[in-house]
Amino acid sequence: MIDLWEINLNTMVVSSAWCDWWRWLSEDERDRADRYRQPRDRQQFVMARGLLRQRLGEYLGYAPAALRFCYGPHGKPEIDPSLRTDRPFWFNTSHSGGVALLAFSWDGAIGVDLEKPRSMSDPQILKLAQRFFLTPEVQALEQVSGTARSTLFFRYWTCKEARVKATGIGLAQLAQTPIVWQADQQPEPITDATGEISFLQTLTLRCGYPAAIAAIGHPPIVRSWVYPDNGMP
Repeated sequence: MIDLWEINLNTMVVSSAWCDWWRWLSEDERDRADRYRQPRDRQQFVMARGLLRQRLGEYLGYAPAALRFCYGPHGKPEIDPSLRTDRPFWFNTSHSGGVALLAFSWDGAIGVDLEKPRSMSDPQILKLAQRFFLTPEVQALEQVSGTARSTLFFRYWTCKEARVKATGIGLAQLAQTPIVWQADQQPEPITDATGEISFLQTLTLRCGYPAAIAAIGHPPIVRSWVYPDNGMP
């Protein structure tokens, strides 16, 4: 089971909780926040990290400020192994266009991605695809145009990025992540050279942005919530 939280940062009001969120952050997280040039971007980063810490604390039984993270060679965040937990726990995050996704699982490594669609011409899309996609994927994009090409591009992109985030292999490996659509328009599982299987699933979000989730070794069974919402656990 994967718990997925969709957070509309644009509609959240900066309140007294802001002080808690900022206080919970580590020094390196505060440094990252301060690198944002626009105040709204800085606020949304602090909101997302604060809510991530709050949720992680609830799952793991730690105060939000007590959580510590470590990072893989390509920047994937993980719970610092020095923190004692009953069993391994995985999480991943993504944010774009004022929306954040937080994903949590006890069952294995996961990755999540969403992208706010941006205006790109057909040639611009193909140029990006030729850099990061495999030949059959570029050919599929060449067969459509306009809105259909943009929609398909972001379906490919979010699936690829969710997978590389789950595996921790880095965005340079997008071109090594083949996406083949099944009859139900969901991606086929991907098996790497070691036999490790990545299961992929596109997501339907309230915000309407294209998004996908990947799970290593098990099909993703997703339990979704939207924050803030009445009646949520």
